[in-house]
Amino acid sequence: MCYNHPLEGDVNTPEALAKLLVTEKGLGCDIVETGCGQPLASLLTALRAGRAWFVNPKGFQGTLDVTVNGVSAMGGVLLTSAQTVPVMVVGSGLPAAGLVELVIGAVDYASDTKPATSVRSIKVSNMTGGKWNLDLWPSEGKYFRPVVRDGAGAIVGVGVGVGNPTWLLRTTPGHGIPAARKLPT
Repeated sequence: MCYNHPLEGDVNTPEALAKLLVTEKGLGCDIVETGCGQPLASLLTALRAGRAWFVNPKGFQGTLDVTVNGVSAMGGVLLTSAQTVPVMVVGSGLPAAGLVELVIGAVDYASDTKPATSVRSIKVSNMTGGKWNLDLWPSEGKYFRPVVRDGAGAIVGVGVGVGNPTWLLRTTPGHGIPAARKLPT
């Protein structure tokens, strides 16, 4: 979500900002989907859980989500000792000639200045009903986010914004995990 003004005056908290965005249907924002018609509590719950993503509405008006162990996981954190974790990328309205990528990286806890990332991809035409099932190996900790590209290769949607990926961790980080982001095991 991008709001072009500081949090001040009557809009001085995230809750006040969310209420303004719902009331004004996102007016004053660069690009925002505020869940118009949804109760404010639902919007706040989704934002606390990190379920927000960027889309270029000129190139993609569909939906995008990620599940881990069958649970919506965008922006979430899974603590697991499993060797592999089932992940599903789910999209609708994807560009017919496009591609869905999953950018995967090793968790670095902000200590590595050269993080290692890899990309796995599938043509939209090879997805079954808009779904892509795959297994990920958490190793010592991974993060991932889906990216939607159109037929020309331009990015038109990025899972969880240019921000919140889904995390697969072996242990709880020293700073903990916000309750709203913790995924069920």
